[in-house]
Amino acid sequence: MDFFDFLKDLSDTTKERLKTPLSGAFLWSFIIFNWRPILFLFFSEESIENKIIVINYEYCSPAALGWPILLAFFYTLIIPRLMLLIDKNLSKTNDERVTKRYDGIEHKTLQKKKVAKAEYELKNIESGSQSIDELLTQIEGLKDSNRNLQESIKQINESHKITVDELQNSLKLANEINEENYRKSAIDALKNDSAPPINISNSHVEDLEYFRQFKILVDNEKMSRSVKNKVLQIGAMLTKAEFIFLQDSQISDGNIMINELESLNMMRSFTEKGLVQEQIQQGVISFPLTINGAIITNLLKRGITLPN
Repeated sequence: MDFFDFLKDLSDTTKERLKTPLSGAFLWSFIIFNWRPILFLFFSEESIENKIIVINYEYCSPAALGWPILLAFFYTLIIPRLMLLIDKNLSKTNDERVTKRYDGIEHKTLQKKKVAKAEYELKNIESGSQSIDELLTQIEGLKDSNRNLQESIKQINESHKITVDELQNSLKLANEINEENYRKSAIDALKNDSAPPINISNSHVEDLEYFRQFKILVDNEKMSRSVKNKVLQIGAMLTKAEFIFLQDSQISDGNIMINELESLNMMRSFTEKGLVQEQIQQGVISFPLTINGAIITNLLKRGITLPN
């Protein structure tokens, strides 16, 4: 081992010693307590001999080493215990301080949450109000559209109904005119003792057959020509069912007795053709025979057998 190795080992050992708590505390205590002789030693311009004399005379005393040693032991042994005792005494206070600090943070967070919730609800209310207003506007628009559509449908239906009614009336009028023409042609043929038109329907043929028998009955009766023509004119408008109804009807005080709705409809037809008159007295409907109606009814009830 050479001299440099010895110095290195000495330096390492010194560093290790200084790193211990007691050595470090003693070193700093010694420097703090003896700062004046240290500064005098390093910064004074006196000779080294004078420095040593001054230091020995002024600063070398048992206190120069005793106080640093006491301070080192106090700092190393007593202060940690004091700190531990203080920490124990202050632990509850520190806990309360920490709790208080976090309580404050929690309270602040809760307040922020309340504010955020209130802002969120406000935005929802504002957006909800806008949505409700928009929906109400859309509903009103749909109601108006539906109302307009219903009006259009109603107008179309009314227009169609009017058109259908007009067509039905036109068809009915055409049928009546056609039927009247057939009847006139058939009656003219009967009067002239010629064949009826070949395009007349079966129901009209039956009606004309009844009218043929009725005409024979009228021709055999003694009555004025005007009355005979009027009776034949009315008879030409009667159908097979009406001839049978008149022949089978019951007469009371000049009124035809009815008891069914079908008979009532028949009486309305007789009223239009001049056979009866419709009278209402005290809420009771009666159908007295006209003069021509009485003549026709009496002729039919005289026992003339009409074809079935």
